[in-house]
Amino acid sequence: MPIDTNLQKRQFVRSADSLCTASAAEQKVLPDWHELFAALRGCVANTPQVHPVTRCALWLAQFHAAGREHPDVPGFAGTCAALVAFIDSWTVQRCPAHYRGSVGAVVDDMARGLLDVLAALDAGRDIELVHLALLEVAEQAVRWADLVEEVAHGQSRIPAHR
Repeated sequence: MPIDTNLQKRQFVRSADSLCTASAAEQKVLPDWHELFAALRGCVANTPQVHPVTRCALWLAQFHAAGREHPDVPGFAGTCAALVAFIDSWTVQRCPAHYRGSVGAVVDDMARGLLDVLAALDAGRDIELVHLALLEVAEQAVRWADLVEEVAHGQSRIPAHR
């Protein structure tokens, strides 16, 4: 069955308009890695009570998965870019520290990395390749925790090189 990308884009715009609700504005700047990975696995609801970055992570994973399943359908990359930009905007507007980087790009990389692991598992690839992919996802979770600390508190948990 063909995908109605125009319908998906309209649903995305309506959902994006509802991201900045009062309940969302009172939330922490960024979700922790547990919440983020739950979203990337599709294990969170798309409701106003869910952190806006978490919802964007959910949508990024869904759009990347759809783009892999239907590579001939245009529009997925542009929608993902818009979600990355929204995450960056959300973070810049609310963080006390001036993080120099794209938080949205980190979430986007995590979404693609987790999809790579799932694809490797589904394809029955060599266990060593699956292990390496899982290790990368675990490292992404640690980097996310460090990033949250840096963005939320202006303190990097990673010491600077001298």
